[in-house]
Amino acid sequence: MFIEIESREQQSQQLEKNEQQQKRILELIKKIEELEKTMTNSVSNSEQVIENSSLLTRSTKLPSTSS
Repeated sequence: MFIEIESREQQSQQLEKNEQQQKRILELIKKIEELEKTMTNSVSNSEQVIENSSLLTRSTKLPSTSS
């Protein structure tokens, strides 16, 4: 009888531990997705800045001086 009770307690503890791990995993997945979004936006913004700067460079070239 005592062994049964102990076994149930262990099962209950294990279940609780599993639930906590699942919650933690879900939290981490959410954070990873947020980071991926941020990185994607950052890369996109960087590409836009590079594109804009190349446009600026093209439009602001000094006229060549002929001697």
